[in-house]
Parts: sequence; structure tokens; C-alpha cells
Amino acid sequence: MKILLVGCGVWGRAILRDLCQMSLDVWVFDPSSHARQSALAEGAERVFCDPLAAESTAFSALDGIILATPTSGHAQDLERWWALGIPLFVEKPLFANLCDFDVLKHAPAGICIHVMHIWRYHPALIAMRDAIADGALGEVQLVRTERLGWTSPRQDVGSIPNLLIHDLSIADLLIGQLPVVSSAHLERDAMGVERWGQIVLQQPELPLVSMEFGNRSPWKSRLIRIQGTEGAFVFDESRDPAVHWFKGDAQTPMSRTTTCQLAFDGSTTALQNELRAWLNFLAGGHEPETTPEQALRYARVLATLAAH
Repeated sequence: MKILLVGCGVWGRAILRDLCQMSLDVWVFDPSSHARQSALAEGAERVFCDPLAAESTAFSALDGIILATPTSGHAQDLERWWALGIPLFVEKPLFANLCDFDVLKHAPAGICIHVMHIWRYHPALIAMRDAIADGALGEVQLVRTERLGWTSPRQDVGSIPNLLIHDLSIADLLIGQLPVVSSAHLERDAMGVERWGQIVLQQPELPLVSMEFGNRSPWKSRLIRIQGTEGAFVFDESRDPAVHWFKGDAQTPMSRTTTCQLAFDGSTTALQNELRAWLNFLAGGHEPETTPEQALRYARVLATLAAH
């Protein structure tokens, strides 16, 4: 199977590494000579620097294309590469804003586009989702997430599309539907770009969802806490790779709460699982759930927040 990787920056190199470990033939397109040299050193079969190479008949041998380029250029990148008629896998978020979704109106008929929402493939998240479906926590009442750290600000997008979208996909996976936004508090820098936020999503008959995100916290947190009528899951990968399961209802004192760890297979990473799911689709397997329609649902939530 031959895959073209468009963009070989920090995240693109991680994708390239895993694709090469899967013994795939990977071609890399990147205008940076340093990126192309690094790609060859990592195991890429061929590299390209000229976008006109897309006209080459050599590309007809490709099975799929992965876009790992800056979010602000996704609309232009899609238009460049979908003309080949080859399935596309696009790093999240699909677009930087809601308006960019209009480009899909001009997509070729039958083109396959999927989005890389990596946390939906995390083995711990899959185990929590399945346990919730089996009634392990009783009725889920709250999903709480934190996505905090101290990172260099992205220049093309702020924290809402860069960070928060991860937690929207997590809550969507765990409870099957996102409530509507009921409140939002955002901090913006001098350029008007969101750097921190705290939001609450609330809707009758659905669990309460609370999310905090930002890139100016000196303490890293990747917390996911799910509270139900009969227990709670706590998972913070930045501190502990285990999912802690606390069994007890609201009246159970801590001294009588049963605790254990929720088992999951951590032998593969979320990125490896995500890539394998897409490659399996290319080979005739099930279609990934991460469609442009799902991306549009998330983008509408983000657009609601941007207006605050």
C-alpha cells in the first residue's frame, strides 16, 4: 500500500514514523528541504517539493493521502489534492473556521474525506466508552475534561480549534451526543486569539459537560473525569497512564468506596490505532466515524464559542 503524506513537520514526522513501522511505502510532499531530508532519513520512499508533481501519473499508484499541514491551509490543500480522486485523511481540525466548510460544496463526487481525531482511538477512551455502555457507572451525570499546558502559541489558530476540539470529540465518544453550550468564559491575547477557556455544555436528558483548556498553564493536565450514579472514572494521562475506577454512589463514604483500575490494551498508541483504522478502510473495511459531517458538528460548537 502506498500513502502520500503531505506535510512533514513535528506531527507529520510522528505519522511518518508509524506508517514506516507498518512497512508501508510512504511518499512525502513538503516544500521544506529540511523536512524532505528528515523524511528520507525516517524511511520515506520518495519526497517531492513541487505541488505540480500532483499532475504526475506516478500518483495514480497511491492508495491514500494524509494531510498533516497547518489548519489554516486545509481548504486550499484539499482543493489541490482531491483532484486525484484518492481518499484523504486530514489532521484535525478539518478547517480553521465554519466558513471554510463551503469548499466542500466543490468537492468531486464520491471523494472520501476523513478527519484525524486521535483521542477517539485512544485505548483508554475506548475502554471507558465500552464500560459506560455496559452500565459500569450507572447513569452518567458529568463529563469533566482539562487540556492545559504551557506551549508556544499556534500562529494560525487559537486554543479553541487547536485544543478544545479534542475534548469535544472525547465527550462525543463517551456519551454519544454533545449537549448545547450553556456558558463560556474565554481569555484572549492582544491579537484577539483565544488562549484559555472554560465552557459548560448542558441539555435536558444529557450529562453535564465541563471543559477547561488553554496553553498558558505551567502544570500540564489531560484530565478526563466521568461521574455516574454508581461510580466514577478518572484518567489523567499527563500524570498516570491508568484509568482509576471508583465504585460507589453519592452516599458512599470514601472509606467504603471500592477502587480498581479499568483494564485496557495499551500495547498500541492512539495514533497507531487511528492510522490502522483508516488503512483498514482503504483495504475494504469499515468506514471511520470521523467524517466531514461530524467535523461540521464540532465546528458549529466552536463557532458558538468564538462569538462569546
